[in-house]
Amino acid sequence: MTRLALRRVPLFASLAVLIVLPMQVSPQEGASTGGEVARNDRVVAGDRVAVLPLWYHEDIAVGGNLSATVQETIQFLLRFLPNYELVETDTYPSGQSALTEFGARNDLDTVIFGRINRDAGAYTVSLLLYDIASDQIVEVKQDTAESMLDIFDLTDRLSLEILESYIGRPLAFGSLTLLPDGPPPDRYRLYINGILVGENTDRFERFLAGHYTVRIDQVVSEYSAETIFDDAVDVAEGQVTSVSFARVDVGECLVTVDGPDLPITLHNDEMDISVSNGDRVVLSSGRHEFSVSQPDYRGRPYPLSPVAFTVRPERETHLSVSTIALGRGFEIVPRTRGGPDSVPASAVPGGADYTVYLDNSPLTGGTIDVLPVGIHAITVEQTLAGAQYTVLDVSLRNRLDEPTTVRFPLFVSPDQYASYVHNREPDLSVVLQGLDGTYVQVGIRYEAFQRRVGLSALGGFYSYADDIYTTGKGKLHWLPRGGGSRWTPEIGAVGMVDVRPDGPVYSVGPHIGVSWNPRIPVVTSLFVENELRYAVGEDLLLLYFFGAGVRLF
Repeated sequence: MTRLALRRVPLFASLAVLIVLPMQVSPQEGASTGGEVARNDRVVAGDRVAVLPLWYHEDIAVGGNLSATVQETIQFLLRFLPNYELVETDTYPSGQSALTEFGARNDLDTVIFGRINRDAGAYTVSLLLYDIASDQIVEVKQDTAESMLDIFDLTDRLSLEILESYIGRPLAFGSLTLLPDGPPPDRYRLYINGILVGENTDRFERFLAGHYTVRIDQVVSEYSAETIFDDAVDVAEGQVTSVSFARVDVGECLVTVDGPDLPITLHNDEMDISVSNGDRVVLSSGRHEFSVSQPDYRGRPYPLSPVAFTVRPERETHLSVSTIALGRGFEIVPRTRGGPDSVPASAVPGGADYTVYLDNSPLTGGTIDVLPVGIHAITVEQTLAGAQYTVLDVSLRNRLDEPTTVRFPLFVSPDQYASYVHNREPDLSVVLQGLDGTYVQVGIRYEAFQRRVGLSALGGFYSYADDIYTTGKGKLHWLPRGGGSRWTPEIGAVGMVDVRPDGPVYSVGPHIGVSWNPRIPVVTSLFVENELRYAVGEDLLLLYFFGAGVRLF
């Protein structure tokens, strides 16, 4: 790349933004009143000054450019004059008669405005200084350009004259030149006294003499800018002041994420970068250190191990981030199906009002995206009849690859909830049972999946022909529990072995029964059941038994 060319440009271009687009609508003397002005960030004690674009007739081809450029020029100079507070505006009062109201509404002391008129081939430019307190035009600067070639030089001169008359002293100027040491950056921004005055700007032909703070930022990428010059500069009257600066080299980093591929944030004092696995990050050359985080289920940054790496322009840098300690979280939602122990949310009177807790902290939503891998406590409380009921209380381990869906029941009444509480937990109980008055059995019964599926193992004895024989039995059963009733039907399958001196007899078949919960201590339920079994290996031997028993604890 070649050195930036130094060129002399007119004051209106060098002091403003170099290129000003034509205005869409030509401002007129009788245009409607505009909105309120916007106060500039720079605040100093003293007069509040607004500079309006110049009024011009629509048939003046250069009116838009000239109007906005003169405004930008005067505003630019005022920013660097002490004891004046610039109030920026692109609006127009509806004619000169409305200036007093306009100034009072915006707490102004002075308004600078003007007009551009055309008569035959000549252009007359007027700049006026309006004092709000006296409601008078206190200064007028006017001149005529015979051709369009002279009009911009004329407006340069008038802009200086109106400001000199306003501040009451001549303005002293020097020149400010930016000289890159080597190839210039592709893109950089210039700040003077903290004010952004241009991008890729190389020279100000006439700049107010004085003491300034100059900062140049090289734009490295859309998320990063490096300060390549920051120092005090004195612009001397009638002299050229040079600022020398050098660009910084840049390089690319390839991001690799070791663990769940979730967005991560890199943070230091200069920047925040959001990246994912496979992204390429453009940074200045040199060493960089970042803290690393991912948003947790509350949206707060969850800290990961920090990273440090060195960017070298001549080769690709690899940035590895480990999220292996984090997994996917939980999706905690109501059951969508209905049933005796769960109803749809729409069926709950007054709406389903519930709160989800993760590790004893309430959640604002039911979806948790990022969570440390481990065992987590999940609790859901539903409000019924003004009271809180715990409808879910479990501990689960989250997975690395995908969220774990956790569903919880909802209830329409405390009675339905009470039935659920009695039947929801896996249960181990003791069973005492008699069959046909001859069999006596005792064993254990285990129920799981909200006590819907169970397995029983019993052993016992029976009397036959004055002898005592031993038996063993296993049952698999399904119980459609819930709904608030004490009665619970039961269906399933049964297998039994009778141990006899002449060899065991095996039998299998279905069974059906019903149990009743007395809701008293010790006794879980009383039950009766019917068994129809086929004796395996016997010729069409069907065995029927009627039994009754009790389940304890």
